[in-house]
Amino acid sequence: MNSFWRNPIVALLSSVKTAAILMAIFAFAIGYATFFENWYGRVGAYAVVYAARWFEIVLALFTISLILLFFKRMPYRPRQYGFMLVHLSMVVILIGAGMTRYLGYEGVMPIREGSSTDYILSDTEHVKATFGGETATYPVRLYRPGPQNEHKKITLGGQRFDLAVAEFWPHFEQKWVAGEGGPALLEYGAGESGGGIRMRSLLQGDHDLISGVDAHFHSGEMPPAAGDSRYGSLRMHAGGEVCRIAVELPPNAPHQCGGWTFQVTEFQSDFKVGGDSDPDGPLLNPMIRLQILDPEGQKGERVLFALHPEFAMHHEGMGEEFAQLDLLYEIDLGIEFATGGETGLLGRAAFELAEIDMADAENPLFIPAGETFPVHTQRLYTNEAQGFTLVPSSFEASVVKAPGMSDNERMPPAVRVVITDAQGESAEAIVRDGDSGEAVTLGGRVVTLGYGSIVKKLPYRLELADFVLDTYPGSDNPASYESWVKLYDEEQGIDGEEVRIYMNHPLLHRGSKHFQSSYDQDRRGTILSVNHDPGKWPTYIGYMLITLGFLLIMTRDLFWPRRRTTTAASGETETADGEERVTT
Repeated sequence: MNSFWRNPIVALLSSVKTAAILMAIFAFAIGYATFFENWYGRVGAYAVVYAARWFEIVLALFTISLILLFFKRMPYRPRQYGFMLVHLSMVVILIGAGMTRYLGYEGVMPIREGSSTDYILSDTEHVKATFGGETATYPVRLYRPGPQNEHKKITLGGQRFDLAVAEFWPHFEQKWVAGEGGPALLEYGAGESGGGIRMRSLLQGDHDLISGVDAHFHSGEMPPAAGDSRYGSLRMHAGGEVCRIAVELPPNAPHQCGGWTFQVTEFQSDFKVGGDSDPDGPLLNPMIRLQILDPEGQKGERVLFALHPEFAMHHEGMGEEFAQLDLLYEIDLGIEFATGGETGLLGRAAFELAEIDMADAENPLFIPAGETFPVHTQRLYTNEAQGFTLVPSSFEASVVKAPGMSDNERMPPAVRVVITDAQGESAEAIVRDGDSGEAVTLGGRVVTLGYGSIVKKLPYRLELADFVLDTYPGSDNPASYESWVKLYDEEQGIDGEEVRIYMNHPLLHRGSKHFQSSYDQDRRGTILSVNHDPGKWPTYIGYMLITLGFLLIMTRDLFWPRRRTTTAASGETETADGEERVTT
């Protein structure tokens, strides 16, 4: 036995100094992980410390060192029982932690009402590759955006591949960047009703709403203004003929359509009963009054509103044909853009704009309604009466889609996955978390690459009989929610056992706890958090042992008091159990 303790490796690991050094490294790592978690979250702390291979080696060596020290110091005297239990408890706790790490698992179990689930989705994301019905995966903990160096050898269809993560985006979206062969893009800040400026973008060919005003970025050149009039146009369907005329201020010439005669006799930019016509005011509620003459010479009148086409006023003096007239007063209250001009971008608004150079705010340039103008970036375009504010920030004549980081934290994470075969040929795809995967071709084979949780099958299933959510009185805010489930486990002879799962009352089955975690937005499904921890009881036992050990250390003088004897000849005093000597 003495030869065993003289072995250099055993002697090193059973040294108190070695144990102290390993404990110091362990303590430093735990402290560093705490700070790292504060900086990069739980995933970052696990990736760098808790799930790192070097940390596993430190814990394994520390456990071995403690076990060797435990046996090396045997036998223990009664007054040392407390230290022995503290020593033993640390070994038991470390073993329990190892069992949790390598045998335990966590995940979520989604269940819809009336259906059952016999699996969980892992809480750790995995990189996946599928070929010929066979899937290979490995877990990854990604926390820093940008290039990555995660890779592992996998086997699919009897062939070896290298499966790697080359890039990571915590919140992913395809973004428009400057590039040849794409549409133009205008980025701008728009005034909001609550004040402030919100940054947005408008792609060529699209529509948007800017400060409540419709904005259109034409795909081609700037088209002619509707009716060439800021006062809009009138569409008439009369006598089997459809006509459109530009609205002009009175006095104006009459217009013929299908044998009928129409003439604008009044215009108001902001209609009020008894109000005066103000053709130069903002078009807040534009109105026209039409004098109408039918083919037989009978007269009538109708009042039309551009913003309220469903509401019209007219005299009933004419016949039924007059009442059936199809008339529509339209006005363009929006703003248009098109490529061209000295700045590369042209604009035209249906209302007057003030163009303000930030460097010379005291001298704004006023742009009449309906006039085409070159759009300058970093300038303010505004109309106070219309409540319109626009600040073009940048303009690109051609943009293309490229992967990038999203400012929206609700966007899912994504990775660029690269798979390489034994011949060095590779293929890659960008895969978002939760997607079904992306198919790539590698050496004539179609391989599906994926990223996200994996499915772990369970030897039992849960059926959701009813999900109940209670809200606070007078609101839709949830106060509490619970799940009534049925448990089925053929191996254990359980057939539809009813269980209620709610806050702090989980279902415990086969060593797994099922907690009420969340629910589907339509309130027709529940999401349970499942935790399987086989190292729980060893850890609890370790805590009890360490508590008992400290109690014995503090009370050892009560149970095993020191008995002193004096040797007169030598002048030495020693305890009865030989623990200490005092020379006088």
